[in-house]
Amino acid sequence: MGKFNLSDLAKYLGGSLEKERNSLWFSGIEIDSRRIKSGDLFFALKGRMTDGHRFVNKAFKNGAIAAVVSKDGSYCGPVLIVDDTYKALVESGGWIRRFFKGEVIAITGSCGKTTTKELLVKMLSQVYRVTSTAGNYNSVYGIPISLSVIDLDADFFVAETAMSEKGELATISNMLKPDYALVLNVEAVHVGNLGSIEKVAEAKREIVEGLQGILFYYRDNRWSSCIGDKWKGKKVSFGRSIDSDYRLLETKWIDNGWYCVINTPRGKFECKIPHFGYYQIYNFLAASTVAIEIGLELKYIDGSLLVVPKHRGEFIKLRTGAVIDDSYNSNPKALEEVLKSIDRLPYRKKIFILGEMKELGKFSKSFHIKAGRLVATLKPELVIGVGGDARYMIEEASKNGINARFVETVDEIDYNSITIDADSLIVVKGSRSVTLDKAVKCIIERFGR
Repeated sequence: MGKFNLSDLAKYLGGSLEKERNSLWFSGIEIDSRRIKSGDLFFALKGRMTDGHRFVNKAFKNGAIAAVVSKDGSYCGPVLIVDDTYKALVESGGWIRRFFKGEVIAITGSCGKTTTKELLVKMLSQVYRVTSTAGNYNSVYGIPISLSVIDLDADFFVAETAMSEKGELATISNMLKPDYALVLNVEAVHVGNLGSIEKVAEAKREIVEGLQGILFYYRDNRWSSCIGDKWKGKKVSFGRSIDSDYRLLETKWIDNGWYCVINTPRGKFECKIPHFGYYQIYNFLAASTVAIEIGLELKYIDGSLLVVPKHRGEFIKLRTGAVIDDSYNSNPKALEEVLKSIDRLPYRKKIFILGEMKELGKFSKSFHIKAGRLVATLKPELVIGVGGDARYMIEEASKNGINARFVETVDEIDYNSITIDADSLIVVKGSRSVTLDKAVKCIIERFGR
């Protein structure tokens, strides 16, 4: 973490700052007055629901050293006045980026960003000094905050990057100026906002806007492969495809994990990934590709480094049976991958609690119907759909002979109607706003660990 001179930032932004405030230094950026820490610089952003200028004095009360504003007001602390606080936030992120002398790795994709980021950080940290984006500070609003608190002396900054609208990744990429960019995949996520999978792919391609070096991309995915094909600079691919630079050759389920053989330009290596999800193999392959290409020796590429973040595919043993907590989020492709992975596991009795998939817009009904058909092919003993358009998934599963129920909210689930034995697996997955983490908690309370 560094300290940054407010006067220097004011000059860069072309803003107005009282002369007697030239000696102020800030140690972090924040846009939420409730999360202010002592020494932070608060940006008063105008949102759809509220205006950050209303909370400037609260930010000062909580320890802000100064605030960036675009309106006059009765503020109880020093302010930097700019024309547009959002623009100033983005430009501040780019300004702070210049103080970081290490290399930046930007990761994007529709699924697997967080897991891949954490894997890559663990791999590189065995040899290098590494810093990364924390939590969900990965958007156009979060990246400047992440940049303001990173270890400026680190060798690498691994940045997870997220988008929901066209133009956002271009802004982030130009802010980060990454030395390496990784495109994990492109799927029908945010298709409701963007209109089509083609538009999603165009938005994901924006990660190369500020790219200074190598593009890594998933060869097996049609849309990420298109992004790679269009990039005129150096690029490295990974996947099962025969023309992948880093190629997955073999997989096998052994002792609660996936045994894998991977071919690289430096030779083959074997590893075991301790996770039920077959899709995690590709997250591991992606992280390995970047790490090896950067210069990490094969002896540091270890599948046991995969540690699943909370609510993102946690395998929890119950007193009888087990539950998979994948309640953090959901989209059509992620759900498909989880269900396909479940179908490979040796559990006879399967129970699914599946929440609505958000941000699908006019495509929502058709995607949920398709999910219902997929669910039916796995022949679960029970499916509970939770919230909104999940009703279409339940209707389709019911048409195909599955015992399926729909509830509007997670609080309406009747856990007493669920029975399990030693050969039972409960799978919980849904978009974050459906709050299915509550369902996991109730399952653990009912059946014990």
